[in-house]
Amino acid sequence: MRQPDLSTPAELSREIGISRARIRRYVKERYGDAVRPFAGGWRLSEEQADDVRRAFARGDVPRMA
Repeated sequence: MRQPDLSTPAELSREIGISRARIRRYVKERYGDAVRPFAGGWRLSEEQADDVRRAFARGDVPRMA
């Protein structure tokens, strides 16, 4: 059985030009601990990664202080 495609904040950061810290902050606020238990790292499902892309494209995520 094929494993689902998973994205990391680092991959999304390179793709959309947003810092990993901002992406992780958004993901933590939006999804809580649901995305962190994979081998000690952050892994986002395709749906979660698309949500991150949309949120930053729309400007819905405030800049970090």
